[in-house]
Amino acid sequence: MKTILLSICLIFCCQYSFAQLNTYPAKIDTSCSPSLFDMELDGLITGGPALVHWVRTIVFMTKGWTNYICTDQNCFPNDVSTGDFSLKAGNSALLFVHFNPNNIEGCATVNFTISDNNDPNNTFTSVYNMCTWATATGDLKSKQSIQVFPNPTSDFFSINNKQNISSIKVSWKNS
Repeated sequence: MKTILLSICLIFCCQYSFAQLNTYPAKIDTSCSPSLFDMELDGLITGGPALVHWVRTIVFMTKGWTNYICTDQNCFPNDVSTGDFSLKAGNSALLFVHFNPNNIEGCATVNFTISDNNDPNNTFTSVYNMCTWATATGDLKSKQSIQVFPNPTSDFFSINNKQNISSIKVSWKNS
């Protein structure tokens, strides 16, 4: 009889236990061309059951950029930085952090914090880092009289400019 009661108690307790809220991945670092209209970084929220409260904190963002949040239940305008949704036991929720660079080179860091309204100690923060840079001569502003040739290139390239250039920063990415 004790074994049956213990088994029932364990089943009942495990079924209604609360899991730690989590967002995967915990950190995303990415980059793209500034001409890309909307860059979406995806995450997955786990750890229900919980009434999840989320907060978006813009740590840094280049002037002229915008950022907004979507869950699988709703998208929020860029002036909304907090919200709530329900996460059932055993379920997960999608998270979409959107960056709009608006043709401006720069960077942004956004923290996304989730917490359980019923347990303030059950909290987790994810970090989303986004940068843009010119990826070809077509991404350079037309006011600049810079020539890069040959384009594309495989080994060497030349840069010409009518102005006196004191330094150049070149980023190279192997694919």
